[in-house]
Amino acid sequence: MSDPALRLAGLERRYGAHLAVAGIDLEVAQGEFVTLLGPSGCGKTTTLNMIAGFVLPTAGSILLGGQHVENLPPFKRNLGVVFQDYALFPHMTVAENVAFGLTTRGIGKAETATRVKDALDLVQLSALGGRRPQQLSGGQRQRVAIARALVIRPKMLLLDEPLSNLDLKLREEMRNEISVLQRRLGIATVFVTHDQGEALAMSDRIAVMRAGRIEQCGTPSDIYLRPATHFVAQFIGSATLLQGTVRGPEGATGLVAVETPAGMIFGSADRHPAPGSAATLVVRPERLRLSTTAPLPEAGVATLAGTVESAIYVGARTQLLVRLAAGEAIGAEIMDPPGTGLARPGIPLFVSLPGHECRLLPALP
Repeated sequence: MSDPALRLAGLERRYGAHLAVAGIDLEVAQGEFVTLLGPSGCGKTTTLNMIAGFVLPTAGSILLGGQHVENLPPFKRNLGVVFQDYALFPHMTVAENVAFGLTTRGIGKAETATRVKDALDLVQLSALGGRRPQQLSGGQRQRVAIARALVIRPKMLLLDEPLSNLDLKLREEMRNEISVLQRRLGIATVFVTHDQGEALAMSDRIAVMRAGRIEQCGTPSDIYLRPATHFVAQFIGSATLLQGTVRGPEGATGLVAVETPAGMIFGSADRHPAPGSAATLVVRPERLRLSTTAPLPEAGVATLAGTVESAIYVGARTQLLVRLAAGEAIGAEIMDPPGTGLARPGIPLFVSLPGHECRLLPALP
């Protein structure tokens, strides 16, 4: 088997007493799109800068294609980097910006012209090579930055928050374009963002970071449906966290029964916790079932009585806050717009929680 495109082992970066990146391990396979996701200050950009060579690690190793590069300068790592602000030279034309990396590498004029043309064709900007960056839209400037990163034929592509300066509609368009282009080229890519929607939509795998560490790394569906920690559960998507006490396995369902202030609720876990231990149930709003009449009993499904407290219309769905009879609040999502059906404050209803849709985690510390 070939070496992974990237391997980080025990990678660490300190700034005085502050540990910005705390010994992370990560592999990126050839052609894989991996996102470093987390809040501001979690260490994701510092990690990217260490991969690129702009920041030297305090400890640990960085291997590109099986070769150690910790002490190599950026220009010897052959990586394509797209920055948050695009970092285009305002005095150069689009073509000159794209050609910059080739010129500094001593590539001949004829080959440079051919590769610049190919790169601009790739990002659909072949007609704009003579323009200056200030004459372009935000999306076009981003395409120029991507073309400049790809024209050197890099081993990997590194993207640092490249969509954050775009408006919502353009951001969604460019998100799709980058995904299509990356898969078409089959180039290993590390993408940094704080936007969970971008990470879920674009990634083969997501590494969720917090305080310099990777809390969980997995596919988008793993991260969303099977969060490993409370932080991941709350950072990715919306979730209600219900505290309770484990009572034991629930018959033949493979689920765990948890007694909460709202009632007995069932959940799934990789390892069944011991009876009597404290636990947290992670409940996603779109996984609940709501009805105005009590449903028939069903194995592994808890049904609780409640009342709609608020309804917020967000376009395709309406977000509800349901106050359960025991006083707990739980979030839900339905298709009805406010003022119709179940989406009316004050409406009494029944909330059903399928156990296989509720994730069981250890109690909050």
